[in-house]
Amino acid sequence: MYPDYVNKVKVDWTEEGKKQNLYVVHLRRTGIITLYYRANCRSSYGRNRLKSIARLKNRLYLFNHITGMPRAGHIMHVAGGAANWDYTGINWISDTNGDVRGYMNIDKFRNQDDITRFGSMMGFHQVNDGNLMFGQGQRLLLNMIS
Repeated sequence: MYPDYVNKVKVDWTEEGKKQNLYVVHLRRTGIITLYYRANCRSSYGRNRLKSIARLKNRLYLFNHITGMPRAGHIMHVAGGAANWDYTGINWISDTNGDVRGYMNIDKFRNQDDITRFGSMMGFHQVNDGNLMFGQGQRLLLNMIS
């Protein structure tokens, strides 16, 4: 979905074994959820037009950018684990035209006041069911029952 644009979305669904009618929903995405924060400044990234290679057209790409720079204080005051790399990240999806399709709201995952929600999000990987798996901070999730 494009921000600041009236998007048309077609929806098909099956309810109690019966296929329902096709609906067209008009959605307008407004605003950006997660922006770059630095020195009380908020801004979003500009638009860059890119020339696509034919075989890479019509794809979406996930970008993961860590905004922080190393601080000297973390050497003397070690928090442990990935808390030493507790930098705000920016995660967004762009298409092959360079248009930003959406930003990830990192506030749902990160909280600098909770040691279990510290750290930068990194190492994104899409698994077979479509979910995203990534590393962050002091947590480890193992799903051994599948």
